[in-house]
Amino acid sequence: MAKALKVFVVLILLLSGGALYLSILLFQQREVLKVRTQENENTLAAISKKLVATNFNKASLIAATTNDFPKMQKEQKGLVATAENTYTDLKNTGLDLTNTLARLDATNAVLAQTLTTLKQTQDELATTKTEVDNQKAEVAKRDGQINELKTAKADLEQQVKDREDKIAKHEETIKDLKDEVKSDEEELRKVEAELAACKDPTGREPYIPAGIAGRIVKVNDDWNFVILNLGTNQKMVPNGTMIVHRGDKMIGRVRIAVVNKNMSIATIERDWQQGQIREGDFVVH
Repeated sequence: MAKALKVFVVLILLLSGGALYLSILLFQQREVLKVRTQENENTLAAISKKLVATNFNKASLIAATTNDFPKMQKEQKGLVATAENTYTDLKNTGLDLTNTLARLDATNAVLAQTLTTLKQTQDELATTKTEVDNQKAEVAKRDGQINELKTAKADLEQQVKDREDKIAKHEETIKDLKDEVKSDEEELRKVEAELAACKDPTGREPYIPAGIAGRIVKVNDDWNFVILNLGTNQKMVPNGTMIVHRGDKMIGRVRIAVVNKNMSIATIERDWQQGQIREGDFVVH
């Protein structure tokens, strides 16, 4: 009996030790589960904040008994649904971003082409500006030449006007000279008629007293005559001859054509001419 009791006591001691050991293990597991549960609650709470789950209640995750499991599961499902919706939104946003990136790449390509075109346009504009500057310089040069030509034209027009005025004066002088020539021609015809009337039929030269001297007051080489300061008052007669001299040199001979009181017209005899007859030369018979 005592032996059986001893065995029973030992068995009770062993069972007590085992129970104590199990209690210690269960306590440790309980603490681990408690800490794990708190960490999960904190993690879910942090996720709910990131997901903007406005209806999330952290207290609903605490299950004191098995009756609290449905409430905890509902809160977890709500958080999962919010996470799925957020994921879907993020996925759609990612697709939108991908499409946007593709559009941006296309836009970048267009912009790059546009930049290339703009660079070419800038180069063309620079070339065009250089050409325009050159053309402006050429235009300024041409303007200067045009102004010079205008000035030269004005000078030429003035010269033409002056020459036209001179021509008009010359034409007037020519008209006067023509009138004089016409008068001289008439006078010459008269002289020729008088000469014919005064010609000595015997062929002898008309008598002019020796020693008669005078001067030539007018010479007309074109019509080959001179005017003397001698006339009938000085014994001059038509068709008589006078010797022309300058100093001691004989220049030529003239023949009296027309005689007035103090003036005579005489023709120049070219066969006798030894020099140019001038106004102021002496004549003597």
